[in-house]
Amino acid sequence: MRLQIIFTSILTIILSSCSTYQIPLDSFEEQFRDNDPGQLNRVKTNTPAWGTIEYQTNKADVIFCVDKNNKAKILKKSPSLEIRITEKSKKKTVFYADQVFVRDSLICGERSRIINSNKCIPLKNVKLTEIQDGHKNYKYK
Repeated sequence: MRLQIIFTSILTIILSSCSTYQIPLDSFEEQFRDNDPGQLNRVKTNTPAWGTIEYQTNKADVIFCVDKNNKAKILKKSPSLEIRITEKSKKKTVFYADQVFVRDSLICGERSRIINSNKCIPLKNVKLTEIQDGHKNYKYK
């Protein structure tokens, strides 16, 4: 329990110091839907502590979103971009944006670069989708 409180506190500090943008749910679905496993991009990413890792990413090279004033913004795909999903129950989940997929009626994604922590959330449960640069020291090779 204590570890969870520490982790949540650190995550809150990190997330609150970044520019956060919203992705309207219909736009989110359109941008991340139908990522055929045969057409995924294979990338190598440098991590600060674990060296180089290799994984598959979605097809989105840019992500369309809006700022707090509803002004359009385009973010270039980066391994440090994070998508925060807020469910109607107020539960929040953070995924890496380059590993988010919409399949059928689910949003699925990876929550960690180091361990396999795939999670899926039903679209009908989603209240808000946000994106930000987590400013982690991850870089595509």
